[in-house]
Amino acid sequence: MKREDVPERYRPMYDRALAGRSRKAAIRAHCLMCVGWDASEVRRCSAPACPLFPYRVGPSKEGVDEQEDDETTSVDRLAPATI
Repeated sequence: MKREDVPERYRPMYDRALAGRSRKAAIRAHCLMCVGWDASEVRRCSAPACPLFPYRVGPSKEGVDEQEDDETTSVDRLAPATI
């Protein structure tokens, strides 16, 4: 995908994802691309076989830094979505 193909409102998040600065942004960008950049469709995702399915909605109550750069941080800290 070319950066120009990403809707303007999602480009900063997409850039963080591509730069490897945010796992959360990478997951969100993948999910948004999958559903045609329609954020409301991410919550209604019907692909439970996707390995990112449990992480598609957002961080747990503790939160995950937007600018993750700690190598020990894991996507396991992201809360699975409730259905």
